[in-house]
Amino acid sequence: MLYQSPDPRLPNGEPYPSLGGLAIQWIESNLEYGPGDMVGKPYRLEPWQKLFLWKLYIYNPDTGRRIVRRALFGTPKGNSKSEMDGAISLYELLGPCVIGPDGQPTKRKQPDIVTAAASAKQANLVYGAARQMADPLHEVVDRYQYEMHAKGDKGKLYRVAAEAATNDGLRPSAFIADEIHEWLGRTERVHLVIGNGLTKREDSVEVNTTTAGASLDSLAGRLYQYGKKVALGEVEDPTFLFYWYEAEEGYELTDPDEEGYDPEDLRRVIRECNPGSWVNVEAIAQRWEIDRLKAHEFSRYYLNLWREYTEGGFLPAGTWAKLEDGPGGPPDGTTVVLGFDGSWKRDSTALYGWTLPTDEDPNPYGFEVATWENHDNNDDWRVPRHEVAAELREAFRRWEVYELVCDPYRWEGEIEDWSDEYGEVVTEFPTNSQKRMAQACGTFYSAVVAEALRHDGSPTMARHLGNAITKETASGEYITKQSKNSPLKIDVAVAGIIGFERVAFYIEDDEYADVSVEAV
Repeated sequence: MLYQSPDPRLPNGEPYPSLGGLAIQWIESNLEYGPGDMVGKPYRLEPWQKLFLWKLYIYNPDTGRRIVRRALFGTPKGNSKSEMDGAISLYELLGPCVIGPDGQPTKRKQPDIVTAAASAKQANLVYGAARQMADPLHEVVDRYQYEMHAKGDKGKLYRVAAEAATNDGLRPSAFIADEIHEWLGRTERVHLVIGNGLTKREDSVEVNTTTAGASLDSLAGRLYQYGKKVALGEVEDPTFLFYWYEAEEGYELTDPDEEGYDPEDLRRVIRECNPGSWVNVEAIAQRWEIDRLKAHEFSRYYLNLWREYTEGGFLPAGTWAKLEDGPGGPPDGTTVVLGFDGSWKRDSTALYGWTLPTDEDPNPYGFEVATWENHDNNDDWRVPRHEVAAELREAFRRWEVYELVCDPYRWEGEIEDWSDEYGEVVTEFPTNSQKRMAQACGTFYSAVVAEALRHDGSPTMARHLGNAITKETASGEYITKQSKNSPLKIDVAVAGIIGFERVAFYIEDDEYADVSVEAV
């Protein structure tokens, strides 16, 4: 369902006029789709997006000033929020977005448009979408890696990554903040600083877009709670635009295995809270019914519901054990992917392998290659690096290694040597990247609960998976130790997960279709 701010009215009861219709016309006449299936085609807004723009650009006919100074726009993931951000940013830079002294729509003088996200990667995605959407405008705007400049005046649009700076001293006329549920800790302070800069400009606006987060005690959560009060009439604030799609009040997911589960009702709810006509309702439903995404994640990502996360174990009880399919590893000559997670002294070091699937054997097979572990927690113990190198050399001799994916931390020198020795099959996977690790853990979790893999029954792998707890972040959920100095190790699990993520990538892209995975 949609929660939205009520339309404010003039004293005579008439609605305020809006530049929204002009904004829609300008956007559809001048922009094209950014990265994706529709890239390069004329950009088109859907009715629900047009309604948001109409509400965003209402103005006071007596003063010519904007009514809305701050907006919160929320949908589940996959509803093209980043391209909406790009369209609004470009209209604020180049379009007739304000009322001039003569009472007519006009381009703003010296527009200063900030497009921002919590991380550099997300900020690049948002700015990159806007830059590509502006292809038809190359005659009126110069586009650079992180900035666009309007030709003939001093207007600019630029991207900010909140993790990188405090951004004091900015004087933005528009601040477009993407996925603000990720603006946590010191990045929330950056949002405050940039927002404060808006007060230096007349007719400035702040537009926040996001999917629901894990905690209402956050920047996004507080804006959401305030917006909900505005939408329900508990607070009267025409300057705050709240436009939020979420599942109907009181809706809770039901386990697909429970008696009385209604798959059609789930699909109805998904459709009602995902307004984009392109959204694949069936594929989303299967994320719950087949992939068995955890309830709090599914509710946040696809139903746009705020769900607190309770720390706990990684895999449901018994799911890993039931996938055991005999010890011993694959035959010599089999094509495999190897995952490596190294340590220096406190943690263990692990090498874990996966076969690539075939038509005859469609599920990848996981097997422990070698593990080095400080069982006595001896402070003088060090990982025997020469043994690691020898074991790796033996693995390359036995199997056709399609990729060796390594966490590089504290092993940079060895990985460089392995690249010299084994070539381009050696790649890096920095497990300190929360977003990438969360994606890998999600891929692995889904495969386990869907019984889409099998393994050798390694007791070390089972123990390390059992030791792992999950941590919820703005980037998603990933495994971690119970504490920094915990003697309960998880390194074999990490090696297995990053290796499986690469196998899943090849399955999806079918990159290895011509590679033989039969024993020689």
